[in-house]
Amino acid sequence: MTTKREQILAALFDYLTSAMPMAKVLRNPALSDLIDGKAMGLLDGGIELVEEFINGSIYEWTMIPTISIVFEKVEDDVDGKVDAQIDLLDIVIAAAGDLNGLVTRIEVRAAELAVQEIWGSADIKGASLPIEIDYWSDRPVG
Repeated sequence: MTTKREQILAALFDYLTSAMPMAKVLRNPALSDLIDGKAMGLLDGGIELVEEFINGSIYEWTMIPTISIVFEKVEDDVDGKVDAQIDLLDIVIAAAGDLNGLVTRIEVRAAELAVQEIWGSADIKGASLPIEIDYWSDRPVG
């Protein structure tokens, strides 16, 4: 049986795939697979146990998967492309609701813009968009 965390990540992946048909969504991809905004990466991220309730054995979890996007700086307005993609993802995630009853809250955190030292090239601009997701599980493994 898969964990609730894995069910949520699969549902988020399916949702992003259908909501963002202009970009291929990849799960935990290599950085080189994301170049030029033709794909975005959904990185699993970590989880944190928020609270454990003994009477009824239920666990409250927070997970933070990340969406990564990368563009080559072949145009003058690469910053505008990155910002537009971040704005679009913010709207798409806000419309995700509760992912068909799997989550209690889903919210986009502030984007982290990648500096060239991280990517290793002055010709690449990218961003990571952390998504904070709260959910309940009856299993202690999330």
